[in-house]
Amino acid sequence: MKRNLLVFFFYWITILSTAQPSGTLTHFANDLKLRQSRILDIQQDKKGFIWLSTFNGLIRYDGSTFQKFRVKQNGSLNLISNRVFKFKFDKSDRIWIQSEKNDIYYFDTRQLSFHYPIEEGTLKAANIAFVDFKVMPSGRVWLFPEEKNYLIAFETNKKVRKIAFDPAKHCGKIRDIFEDKHGITWFFTEAGICRLDKSGAEPQYFFFNGKPNLFNSFL
Repeated sequence: MKRNLLVFFFYWITILSTAQPSGTLTHFANDLKLRQSRILDIQQDKKGFIWLSTFNGLIRYDGSTFQKFRVKQNGSLNLISNRVFKFKFDKSDRIWIQSEKNDIYYFDTRQLSFHYPIEEGTLKAANIAFVDFKVMPSGRVWLFPEEKNYLIAFETNKKVRKIAFDPAKHCGKIRDIFEDKHGITWFFTEAGICRLDKSGAEPQYFFFNGKPNLFNSFL
């Protein structure tokens, strides 16, 4: 009986093993575009391209070749570092990037070019330094200035607008941002929750008896 069970067991192991899909493992260490780069993250876009963040810019893999993209030194972006610490796609084929030194910029995958989030208008003259970003389901991107009581909304049409928080509310630091299915934006702050309607210009505040409530993130 025991022998029959062992035979049956190994029979099914053999069946399951041969039923697994086959694949090909390719080693790219000798590729000139990849050999000198340390890979920090790998993501695939909606067109099927594989994008890699490295110590020296972005690399795109189309299934056969690698192409490297990096910001030129002394260019208009004036980056401190080309090391791509974090990157994320939006709905308009842009790759939003945070460098090792907290530079925030994006790469247009259609034009194959790098851009600063604010390239025109009065906000450009303010020379705002951003320290983080968050991409919303609608395609809007929220930009976090350093030590400011406002955020910058980057819309899908590349228009930007400033959303200020009332200093009298003492919101403190914005901990996280969430966008619901109705397009309403919710902000978690050190004092409570704020809400911004889809086309709103001023947040609404929901604080508990006017007392600070520390929120770290949305679930």
